[in-house]
Amino acid sequence: MPYDLTFQVQQDKLVVGRIRFNQIEVYQIDREKNKFNSLFTINYKGDSPENPITDGACYMKSINTDNNFFYMLNQDTEHPGEETYLDIFTWEGKPVKRLQLDALYLDGVLLNNMLYLKKYTDDDNLYMLPLNLLQIL
Repeated sequence: MPYDLTFQVQQDKLVVGRIRFNQIEVYQIDREKNKFNSLFTINYKGDSPENPITDGACYMKSINTDNNFFYMLNQDTEHPGEETYLDIFTWEGKPVKRLQLDALYLDGVLLNNMLYLKKYTDDDNLYMLPLNLLQIL
């Protein structure tokens, strides 16, 4: 079974979205020993590698990070292809905020506190979401 991963590195941490298992895993990177140490796992809807979902998936599209949070761009598992959410977590795994976005977005890149998003229906433009407008700090 393919894993279908999305991931991002922030300093000494690795965030992995396991799309088919509806999980976000966070690891500490040990550069001296050349290995990853698991910090925690966040399960969406209680699914796990031991009990993978059979109908649909979390549809994680991208993970972005900064020093304070990590941001998971995903689609609703109940209505895939209809709604996009930005789920925000602390580096301890605590959910901070879920923001329902105004359209179906396929990807996002965070740069200088601005999230640049690509809409499903528009290949020619990037849409900007300033993080300071999210009021998460």
